[in-house]
Amino acid sequence: MKVYVAGAYTEREMIARYIARLIAAGVEITFDWPANIVQAGKPDHEFTHEERQLHSEKNIKGIEDADVFWLLIPSGASKGAWLELGYAHALMRWRPASEPVGPHRIAVVVSGNATASNFTSMRGTIFFHDHEAAYAELAALGRLDSLPACKECGGTFGKHIEPCRRTVS
Repeated sequence: MKVYVAGAYTEREMIARYIARLIAAGVEITFDWPANIVQAGKPDHEFTHEERQLHSEKNIKGIEDADVFWLLIPSGASKGAWLELGYAHALMRWRPASEPVGPHRIAVVVSGNATASNFTSMRGTIFFHDHEAAYAELAALGRLDSLPACKECGGTFGKHIEPCRRTVS
């Protein structure tokens, strides 16, 4: 299973720890943006225009390549994390719900303070009150080639997109 982990730049060290734990659990990370910033040797606000363009394209490709998009809801200000959530929501809806999760059909998981934005509560989004609960669920699925999903509605993590009443396969 492939996961893209999003969050605030200011919380990148916490996000890097979750990424490392997911990798240890057998999850493939599509783009490790905190490591990319460390490799650059400077904070992203010091990137040149070309560096910002390249970095943002890598982030978008990471989202597109993922089976699951996981947003650790920022506790403070963030711009990129919210843009990424919007893009993941667009990918989640791009294909009919009957299509399996996979290329351009993504499961959207959010964890943390849901009151930070109405967009964390969009239909089809899988919500966890805390990051550890989301991590545990993702780690448990880590060694799967793909995310189990309902063949009728595309729901994942045992949650269905209404009005589906089938069981997740």
